[in-house]
Amino acid sequence: MEEKAKRLLAAVKKDDLAAFKKEFDKDTEKYSFGRFPLLSLCYLYGSFKIAFTYEKKLLALSRYVVVEEDRESYYLFRRRAHRVLRLFVGGGRTVSPLVMLAVLGRHDGLRALYPVAYKDATIREEISYAAQTLYGSTVTFGRNSIRIRRQHTTRLQKITTYAACAVSIVMIACALLGYFMMPNDRGTEDNPVAVANGKQLVLALKNEGYYTLTDDVALTVEQRTTFKGALNGNGHKVSLSASSAGAVFAKTEGTIKDVEFVIDAGDVETSESLALLIAENTGTLENVTLTVKGNISVKEKETAGEEQEKETVYISAFVGKNSGAVSGCKITCDLTANNPSGTNAYLSVLASENTGTVSQCEANGKVSSTTTDLAGMVAENEQGGVISGCKVDASLSQESTKTGWSPNVAGLCLHNYGTISESKFSGAISVKCSVAKGEGTSDNGETVYAGGIGCFNEGDVISCESSGTIEGVVENALQCVGGIVGYNYIAVENNQYDLEKLGSVMNCVSSAKIDLTSSGAYAVYAGGMVGLNDSGAISGGTTAAKITCDATCHYLGGTVGGNTTKSTYYSSLYNQVYSQKQKQLSISGVESEASIDTAGEGEADRCVGGVVGLSTINLNECSFAGTIKAASGSLIGGIAGVCQSQIDKCSAESTLRAGDDCYVGGIVGINRNQVKDCAANVMVNCGNGCTVGGVAAVSSATIGNCTIEFGLVAGDNTVAGGGVGNSSYYFYDCTINCDLTVGNDSTLGGAIANNIFASLMNQSYTVSGCSVSGRLNAQERCVVGGMVGMNGISVSVVNGEEKESYYTNTTVDRCRIETEIEAGSNSIVGGAFGRNAGAVYESYCAGSIQATDSVAGGLMGRNEKGAAKYDFVSVKITANGTVGCLIGQVDKDSVESTLTYKERFLQENGEALKTVEDVDSVVERYYRINSYYYKNSYVRQTGIDAYGVIDGYEKTTSPEAYQTEAYAYDSEAEMKASDEYKEIFGSETD
Repeated sequence: MEEKAKRLLAAVKKDDLAAFKKEFDKDTEKYSFGRFPLLSLCYLYGSFKIAFTYEKKLLALSRYVVVEEDRESYYLFRRRAHRVLRLFVGGGRTVSPLVMLAVLGRHDGLRALYPVAYKDATIREEISYAAQTLYGSTVTFGRNSIRIRRQHTTRLQKITTYAACAVSIVMIACALLGYFMMPNDRGTEDNPVAVANGKQLVLALKNEGYYTLTDDVALTVEQRTTFKGALNGNGHKVSLSASSAGAVFAKTEGTIKDVEFVIDAGDVETSESLALLIAENTGTLENVTLTVKGNISVKEKETAGEEQEKETVYISAFVGKNSGAVSGCKITCDLTANNPSGTNAYLSVLASENTGTVSQCEANGKVSSTTTDLAGMVAENEQGGVISGCKVDASLSQESTKTGWSPNVAGLCLHNYGTISESKFSGAISVKCSVAKGEGTSDNGETVYAGGIGCFNEGDVISCESSGTIEGVVENALQCVGGIVGYNYIAVENNQYDLEKLGSVMNCVSSAKIDLTSSGAYAVYAGGMVGLNDSGAISGGTTAAKITCDATCHYLGGTVGGNTTKSTYYSSLYNQVYSQKQKQLSISGVESEASIDTAGEGEADRCVGGVVGLSTINLNECSFAGTIKAASGSLIGGIAGVCQSQIDKCSAESTLRAGDDCYVGGIVGINRNQVKDCAANVMVNCGNGCTVGGVAAVSSATIGNCTIEFGLVAGDNTVAGGGVGNSSYYFYDCTINCDLTVGNDSTLGGAIANNIFASLMNQSYTVSGCSVSGRLNAQERCVVGGMVGMNGISVSVVNGEEKESYYTNTTVDRCRIETEIEAGSNSIVGGAFGRNAGAVYESYCAGSIQATDSVAGGLMGRNEKGAAKYDFVSVKITANGTVGCLIGQVDKDSVESTLTYKERFLQENGEALKTVEDVDSVVERYYRINSYYYKNSYVRQTGIDAYGVIDGYEKTTSPEAYQTEAYAYDSEAEMKASDEYKEIFGSETD
């Protein structure tokens, strides 16, 4: 942060008007510290002098200059905003002054300032959501006014409150009386005091001595105490009745170990945070067992007088707040929670808030709720909090139909800002959410979050494991679901130092079973590890998750569903620290063996990847060895469905199945950045109208140094390439072995199907240094090339008729093609190109072509304004139709007629090239041809007649420039031993 901004912020925090005036000018008045404009910070810190002086001017601002966000301000806002915070995580939103007043509950000020302040539809939605969520207030907007209504406390409710206070006073008096009746003997560590009944235990809990249970104990007296001593239960049981539930320990500062508590809480109503056993622990809890059951109803807290913030209600079976050490504890629960008012409410099994350590603990049983968020272990693990070696094998289920409520369920921890390590989830999560159509919008926060380990992660999740099940049935709401974490993110923006606080998931293992259903046009983000990763880091680990999804719009990945960055600041942040933090802003070293099965219809995006569905950050050294079955209209990749960032050193060995009209890539479906040093061994089965590639279905970026083993069975109207379906950028040094079968009216290439899109940009892109081998099989009316199906040509088809073509100067050089091609009738087939308007240089083309009633050429099926030189061609053609050794057909518009060609050609070559009556026969001769287009090319004669050496186009004479010399070789071995061949390709022993 620049010095001027620092001084301005310091003045706001101290409400130092004089210091503020020194720094305030036309530039600084527009400052927004990350998400917080100046006036919003004044309200947050209570800087009334500054606010009073500059309020009118700052309220009118609608645009801000974003500077680095202050961490202290973020944490202060987080404590006040609670559930409203999620509106401002990602998306580049600012907390406007009016919204800050709504969050702080300053509704009188909000009413007064609303008419003169800048506001738009988004700000009004945020005000309404904050007032309803935090204070239970209803907001109505007039033309330029605002009305905020709140519920008033009834006379009966006031009487009930007074009665509760009176009871509390009596309880305190009883506690004091009990204190003076307790025994004087406090024991020692080596000689503790024996406790044999409930009365003795009640007295012991008030002392700081050492105590040991000698028998099972029943407590029936409600007694809240602060325990500072040491209690050893010796494995005995302490049973608590419903009347004493939640009233055993106000605070534990000492040590409790080896004891079993049994609580039957019955029916509990609360508007306050509640722990059924211990309200706060700062001491040590070791090998404590808790068996608990109860039904909890969350009531909205009524307030009188000034409106108060609607506080979050934290409910825990074991501990409320833990800043001590909890180890080896085991909780078995049967709990239900009901929250009809929609008050912010969390129900956790072990602790509501943790800033201490929780280790080697277990949770089992069943927890269900209505409109109450659930955590199998801890609700909020704060900065500095550690959860390690814990296990959850519980059933956690939540249902909600509340508008504005976002159901959250986590196997271990709802919100993690600290560290979770070596913990496991093997239970079951179920979320059912139904919002009336038209009410569920992402702006209002209706999003289901679920994760086997955590819902929201801003801290570290290390070496954790998830093998449980997650089920979501959602109507008109988004879903973010991960086998490990639902939503992994970085919270503080524009601060390079906060890269240390990226949400990170490291070396985790997931075999979770995820089954999601969504109705309505709302997205589903689901991954074997992480549902939605927003600028977080994921490294190492393996996934063998099974994901099934039925949704119109979905982003699914074996590791991550959606992988995004905060576009408003990511570029500058990334550039500042690229060399030091590159891996933190990536997914690296993950191994996916996931199984993904999808369904869904409509025009919305459906991105599916073996590692990640949609990615905008780098993917490094990842692998996929699972299976994908995707619905029609999907974008599918062995590593990523859609990727806008680099893919480096990744591999896929998988089977991909797709419906109609899909884009399928062995590595990536749609590629928009560099792919290098990758390997794919992929089998694809797909329907009609698909675009398919061994590396990418569509690529507008460089692909290089890849090794591809690619099999394909596809229907009609397919565009398929052993490397890329549609390519508009560089493709180099790739090795491809393919076995491709497509239906009618398809375009097929051993490396690339269509190398054409660059034509619209008038640029030259190169396919170079590649090797292609294998088998290409196409049905009728297809365009097939051993290297490229359509090179440099874009064809517009209207009503089934070809209308126009656009040509580019795309080139192929230093490539080796050895393919066996079979094509049905009315096809255009070439050993290197089906149709060509580009150029091929210094390449070797060998193999065979079988075609019926088609255009076929050893190098090109049809040449349209293209060129070739320094090439060697040795292709056996068995075909009828228009056939040529080098080119099957030359576009008439691309050559000049001459009458001297045949005469001169036969004069040079004598009887060697006279007509071959049977097309299926092969003349075993090789020729060197120097020409304008085909200088230094080597051709194996298999055409119909002498014209067929160059052009099989019937009754067309080729220009003199096409053919000047032809020298015969007696064998292919002789050709490869020639100086000309060695000059380009080297010798066989090199």
